[in-house]
Amino acid sequence: MPATLINDFPEPAEARRAPAGAAAAGLNPDAEEVVGLVLQMLRERMGMDVVFVSGIADLPPAPGAEPPLNVPILLRDGRVHGILCCYSLSSSQAVVERDLRSLRYSARLAARLLDNIQILKDLARRSVHH
Repeated sequence: MPATLINDFPEPAEARRAPAGAAAAGLNPDAEEVVGLVLQMLRERMGMDVVFVSGIADLPPAPGAEPPLNVPILLRDGRVHGILCCYSLSSSQAVVERDLRSLRYSARLAARLLDNIQILKDLARRSVHH
């Protein structure tokens, strides 16, 4: 199978990036916790070697692995919070597709959780001002 980068990135005009490094710099502990829980789930339950990248980056293939699978965490407002990246050590197309489905589901889960946190913060802020 030829080495090709598999990703689910929207066209640049369709997505705005969240501030680069915001979660990594500790500016949003809720976001760090959500992403950490999703990564933990993927690692423990799915046996995937997955990482979160806060900015858009080209990741080189790991030694002995196919190019990484990349799926953005797309927030409700169209911003890309970050990227879930996974190296698949299998050359089986079925395994790669399964891993990509797991990443897509996990990115949607993380995005919904992050969106809900923001909604709750907005509601709390409004109730304090009224």
